[in-house]
Amino acid sequence: METYGQSSPNLGKLCKDIETWAAASQQDDPEVTPTKVFEVDDWKIEIGLIGGFKTDVLVERSIGGAMGDVRIVSAETKIREALKKKGSRYGAFTAPYVIVVVDCSDELTGGERNAESLLDAAFGTIVTEVTTYESGERSIADKRVDNGYFGHPDTPRHRNVSAAILLPKPHLWDLRTDRWQPLLLKNPWATHPAPDDLLPLPG
Repeated sequence: METYGQSSPNLGKLCKDIETWAAASQQDDPEVTPTKVFEVDDWKIEIGLIGGFKTDVLVERSIGGAMGDVRIVSAETKIREALKKKGSRYGAFTAPYVIVVVDCSDELTGGERNAESLLDAAFGTIVTEVTTYESGERSIADKRVDNGYFGHPDTPRHRNVSAAILLPKPHLWDLRTDRWQPLLLKNPWATHPAPDDLLPLPG
């Protein structure tokens, strides 16, 4: 969503514009994702197309999504679940405890998004909060939900875990590529903080 309008947009016009654009922009290559920002009334909405589907299958009337071979990817959720599983398995330690999470199911997309997923898993999912005032004005702000594994400054969690290391790919040869480098994230509220020279990893 680029810009939120003050009232409901003209959906008929929006659907027609999207259908016309989609028909002219369809791609057989799943790596090519055309995008366009549509302006209707005082709204600006960005739409992306996902290609690579079977061309010999009759297409049903749907412009909003596709299911079947598509799966929902939530890397932050998987990372958080892995941290929860390992966090209390071995009891309390009297030394720093570091958990290594390895993505073996291709949840991560690489690059900066890997760091964002790790941060969201540890400190909370980012959501967009829209507040409408009595005057009709709106304020839009991003905030973190208090569901992070490490918690918030006021509500620290799992202080027995000193840090988390994210390994985006399980194969050593992927370390040759910048976008698949391991990441280190320290728990700022850990009972036994990880040493500064723990590992020479970005974080």
